[in-house]
Amino acid sequence: MTEEWTTQDLMNAVEADHQGLGLLSLPPDSQKNPRALLLHQIKRAITGKELPARARRAAETARREARAAEIAQRAAEAKTKTTMPAWFRAELAKACGTVAPVAKRAQR
Repeated sequence: MTEEWTTQDLMNAVEADHQGLGLLSLPPDSQKNPRALLLHQIKRAITGKELPARARRAAETARREARAAEIAQRAAEAKTKTTMPAWFRAELAKACGTVAPVAKRAQR
């Protein structure tokens, strides 16, 4: 656990853990040592679970930026691509034994 966790993050994690297990939250006054119960619940809830709010936001921002960079790179690559020349498509179709769309138009 780091300082990035807020009290609300911890309580949300405990609540989500309880809901995931189908447990009801125990009232603190029903326990001999409510502090120990709360610490146990928090440790159980945050061990190996999702990141705290700040880290989630940073990860989400990083994913969005990476996705935007990928889209920009694909767009740049698409601008540099050229289509296959018609004569090459026709020769390829002959070699494969099919009729190329360009050759079909020429036959009409």
